[in-house]
Amino acid sequence: MKRFVRIALVCCLLANRAIAQPLAVVRRLGFADGLADHAARHILQDKFGFIWIATDNGLQQFDGYRFTTYHHIPGDSTTIPSDQVTKVWALSDGMLLLATAFQGFCLFNPFTGKVIPMRKDPLLAKVDYAFGAAEDGQGNLWLTGQGALLSYRLSDGRCRSFDTLLKGRLDHFVGDLFFDAKGRLWISGAADGVFVLDPERGQLFGYGHNPDHLALLDQRLSLVAFYMDREQRLWVAQDGGRLLCYDIPHNRLTSQALPRGTTDVRQVLEDHEGRVWVFTGSFQLIRNATVWGFAPDRSPQPAVPYEALQVMEDKEGLFWMASQHGIDITDPRGSPFTFHSADPFGRFPGNPKETVTLFQSREGEVWLTSYGGGFLEMGPDLVPRRQWLYPAGMGDSSSRAWAMEQMADGRLWISCQHAWMSVLDPRTGHIETLRPDALEGKTVVAMTRGGADDTWLGLYDGLAYRDGLTGRFRRVAPALPYRGFTTSGVTSLWYEPGGADARSARPGGTLWVGTNNMGLQRFDPASGRYLRQYEPPALSSALITCIAPIDDSTLAVGTATGGINFLNKNTGKATYLTAGNGLPSNNILAVDAGSPGYLWVATPVGICRIREADRRVTVYDKGDGLGQEILTGMRFCRLRDGRMLLGCKGGFYSFAPDSMPVEDPPPGVFITALRLEDRTVGMDALLPGNLSVTLPYDRDEISIDYVSPDYLKTSAYFYELSGYDRDWVSAGMDRSARYHHLPAGRYTFRVRCQNQEGLFGGRVGSFELVVLPPFWKTAPFLGLCGIVLVTVASLLYLGRIRRIKARQALRNRIAADLHDDIGSSLSGINIYSRMALHRLEDAPGLLNKISDRSEKMVEALSDIVWSINSRNDQMEQVVARMKEYAADMLEPQLIHYSIEIHGPVERLDMDMADRKEFYLIYKEALNNAVKYAGCTRVHIVLRVEEHKLVMSLRDNGSGFDPAAVAQGNGLANMRARAKKLRATIELETGLGLGTVVTLTVPKR
Repeated sequence: MKRFVRIALVCCLLANRAIAQPLAVVRRLGFADGLADHAARHILQDKFGFIWIATDNGLQQFDGYRFTTYHHIPGDSTTIPSDQVTKVWALSDGMLLLATAFQGFCLFNPFTGKVIPMRKDPLLAKVDYAFGAAEDGQGNLWLTGQGALLSYRLSDGRCRSFDTLLKGRLDHFVGDLFFDAKGRLWISGAADGVFVLDPERGQLFGYGHNPDHLALLDQRLSLVAFYMDREQRLWVAQDGGRLLCYDIPHNRLTSQALPRGTTDVRQVLEDHEGRVWVFTGSFQLIRNATVWGFAPDRSPQPAVPYEALQVMEDKEGLFWMASQHGIDITDPRGSPFTFHSADPFGRFPGNPKETVTLFQSREGEVWLTSYGGGFLEMGPDLVPRRQWLYPAGMGDSSSRAWAMEQMADGRLWISCQHAWMSVLDPRTGHIETLRPDALEGKTVVAMTRGGADDTWLGLYDGLAYRDGLTGRFRRVAPALPYRGFTTSGVTSLWYEPGGADARSARPGGTLWVGTNNMGLQRFDPASGRYLRQYEPPALSSALITCIAPIDDSTLAVGTATGGINFLNKNTGKATYLTAGNGLPSNNILAVDAGSPGYLWVATPVGICRIREADRRVTVYDKGDGLGQEILTGMRFCRLRDGRMLLGCKGGFYSFAPDSMPVEDPPPGVFITALRLEDRTVGMDALLPGNLSVTLPYDRDEISIDYVSPDYLKTSAYFYELSGYDRDWVSAGMDRSARYHHLPAGRYTFRVRCQNQEGLFGGRVGSFELVVLPPFWKTAPFLGLCGIVLVTVASLLYLGRIRRIKARQALRNRIAADLHDDIGSSLSGINIYSRMALHRLEDAPGLLNKISDRSEKMVEALSDIVWSINSRNDQMEQVVARMKEYAADMLEPQLIHYSIEIHGPVERLDMDMADRKEFYLIYKEALNNAVKYAGCTRVHIVLRVEEHKLVMSLRDNGSGFDPAAVAQGNGLANMRARAKKLRATIELETGLGLGTVVTLTVPKR
């Protein structure tokens, strides 16, 4: 808040009636602004800067922008016990103590918005009608009710009653309770005076029982207000306007009289500078015999008496006044802006006129022109002297005055509506009017002096001048056209002196002309021609309102729609300052560059100070004492004493630009909420410590709300989400940050605020945000995937090793088979061949043996080739080869045979090794049936039973005795091969019974 350099007035209180000084209301809060009820009962500011308001419709928190209301919900013990909250206290641990109507006291946690349960002690029922409270610094609350006093221990809720000490002497309490440095409790009653409770001695002292001879207790008092300041002084206000001050450390009592008529005292309070104020129910603040007051706004509830209830000073030095009509915020330190009426003699009651021009003459008088109010003369002290209005039949009968200039002879030229001009001699008061024909009835809205006492006149539709030598008025050539416009009203003029013109021997120079739709134009008075035009895009707008030189090369050009342009006269290039980067409005009324390093700018909504070095804007508006009056001045008036004037509707404001207040750093920023698509995560602004919020990955949008509790000035916010934003994001006045589709990770959100002076607040709001990854990106899942991948890779590797080993085993088996079958056959053929060569007589028999061996070798080789061919892995090919072999073996022997296939046998797959063993068992069984059984019929069956492949081969041969042939190679080979298949083989036979061979192979 702005601090002012001021000198305290030190004087005694006077007994006579004081005249109330005006007290500006800088902000009003009512039901329409969000207050829960029309009346505000009590106001408190906590240590974080937030405002808490007790109303008849709940408890409210206010952060400068938004109200949060806490209501009673029946059946929910975590809500306040009653919506009728009468008072709020802040406790040392940050909790709040609430007093409610007929429901007593309750503890409220502002961090969570919930009530802290108080122990259900029957003694608490005595204070259901709550009055006052105090904290003793030893963990106890002292509470008063209707004729009751008790202590409540916060640690365990134990209560202790002191009603026996009261003994009916103290029934109605006034104000709060106060502990002095000795631990004594000071209590006040409405008609009972002041009492002191000594907890250690267990005694109550008061009027009539004062063993310690305390000066205040000797008085029989009727009290209306009771307060203890930081110096241990008790301030006691009595009925009838008497104020007592009791110095406890020195046991000294003094009496001071309030201004006469002060009978409705509501409160005594001490401000942050140690000054004591008296607050009345009629909205008066009294200090050192000076009374400040204001007329409250009764429009919301005109039938309700406007009675003040309480006042509270906030951390910025503002006074918050609670009343039956809401809250009024005032600044007791005054305003840097002083309002002066343009109708000091009361000629236009209820019809304020708009001030157009303010002008100080060479003699020091200040002149004001207004639209409909004529012109007004004031002294250098701004005290009004005379006012001129046109009588009927003279000049503009509506007294609509515009521009003003003083000529070399001291006379003042004032332009009025429809080309009327007034010439006033301020020394004699003589005034004459004229209406030059050359002006063609056009109103002169701007005037400026040129060289040789020439006067340049800006008209509604062009430019004219008055020749200082001849006194004649002349129009000049039209301005340079722009976008089809050939004529334009002149809004502002600035004459830049130059050297003498060689052709006319008159002073040279340049006239800068601002127009209302054709930009800024540069006019050469010597030649009477426009030399150059500055319009968009060189300027931000073609609607020029004011011109002011900053230095030899730069002009400040105000516009009606594009803010301020800083035009370099040498290059013709301009830079802009608009509402988008600091100005409160793009409509510029007036501009002044008379303060070194600063530029002053007027807009309809406030006055701005712009630091030229960095173009930083400081706005002064209603919160700084500018009233409801609409600013209308077409230019600033800078007085010789340094003050500046600016017109408004109904008058003008004066202020000292070099003594304007400088803002302190703004309050810190607090995080208030994290909003998701479907819910709001409670992140109470008061929650201490580091915050941490964890969100699932599927949140598409989040919004983070924050605020700096500043109640008059708006702050600019900057936020950053570390890990996502590359730098601080400028949010302007926006109080929320939004993010979409945040990737999983750990982030830290930070937000800070900056005031108009460029100062950052001390507290940076922050919290940690964790966005969880989807389950498929979590460490356990990725670890499991890693384990699965390693397992699969291991299995694949082991499978590859097994396949390599299987191929190696296959090669070994093929080599063994080739060696055993083919090798032995070839060896036999070789032997028989040699024998046939040497024993020709045995050659036919040997050749037959060679033929048999060759046939077996071919058959064995065919079996080997067939078994290793992967195209034969399906049982369909196995069955086909079995049929082929059966035909080759049985048909030449005229043995009848049949092959039956049951179930999905042919769709089964069998790997190479198993297929080979299965087929060889089949061949062995079939060979045995042909060679040894002497059968005439063979029946072969293939079927699937219970996930097993069953082959049955039955012949009708002679059979055999299994015990007699148990050691035969054929049966041993079949059993060995069945073992490789992990199969079982069974033989059913007997002499003369035939043979059944059953092979059962499990499916794999």
